[in-house]
Amino acid sequence: MTSLTKQDVRDELASAFPPGLEAVIAVDGGIFGGLIDHDAEVIASTVVVAVDQIGLDSCPLTCSETRLVEWEGNLGLSATKTTLTGTLDQRRNQVISRLRLRGAMTLAKVRAVVAPTLDMAAADVEVIEPDAAEQRTLHTYRQGSLGSGSFGVVIPQVADFWVNDDGPVSSSGAQVDVTVTCSDLAQLIGRIYAPDGTYVTLLPGLFGRGAAVAQTVRLHFPTIRAPRVMGKWSLSVWSAMGTGSVDDAWLFVEGTGRASSLAKFEYGVIVDSAKVGPAVDVTAAQDAMLSIRYATRLDGVIYQSALLGPTDHGAIPEDNATPDACIPVA
Repeated sequence: MTSLTKQDVRDELASAFPPGLEAVIAVDGGIFGGLIDHDAEVIASTVVVAVDQIGLDSCPLTCSETRLVEWEGNLGLSATKTTLTGTLDQRRNQVISRLRLRGAMTLAKVRAVVAPTLDMAAADVEVIEPDAAEQRTLHTYRQGSLGSGSFGVVIPQVADFWVNDDGPVSSSGAQVDVTVTCSDLAQLIGRIYAPDGTYVTLLPGLFGRGAAVAQTVRLHFPTIRAPRVMGKWSLSVWSAMGTGSVDDAWLFVEGTGRASSLAKFEYGVIVDSAKVGPAVDVTAAQDAMLSIRYATRLDGVIYQSALLGPTDHGAIPEDNATPDACIPVA
């Protein structure tokens, strides 16, 4: 919006008089003209300036610093680090971020809320989430041996797995995808052994039913617990009636639980020095993410190191652990 100049105001004042007045009184000179000039100057320098400022103050991006203090106070931002130590642009961006808090929790909302604090366009904000399929792959172990090669009523066939992870077994327990050949799945019995000798048994009827030829079924052991997931796991399979064989097997188990784990509910906003603007404020970005955080979510700011590739965000695994989350590096 273009502000009115003194001449604009004078023209408006002069046009407000009845038509034909200029034939009787000198509107552009003399005492009457001088009064119009004076009034126009006063209005332009006071009223017009004040009205223009009201328009500017209606938006945090253009308001005065005095009005910005009011915005910060009304939005509960008076005591934040950004308010106390940030630049004027950073403080404005903080207010814009807070005004965007309302609405459903979506990736678009995360970008909209965080973008002002990083001095970026919302479309350029990168949000990453854990890949559940990739996590499962990382924690799935194929059998290292299949024992005798067959099972019967008395003699079980044992599949061994070597797990290279750490921490206690998660509350999800363990799952085994086992490929079997037998005359009746309903007759099979399975038992999983953790590295400390703890075991859980699946009774007949839980493999399925009917004849199977190299058929893969998933066995669930949600109650298996052990203080450490690392080490040798074993699956024993035998039959209440008949014979068969375990042709292959894959064990899924982890030290960070998927059912109760926060890993699958994490997300992170990438801070790339090549993309953020000059008024970037990482502290404000962290505060903004905290403001929209659900109780079931974990979030964080992840620094993109210039030493790493564009999709490598510097996961530093704990000793012996297969990482589900990461420690961001600067």
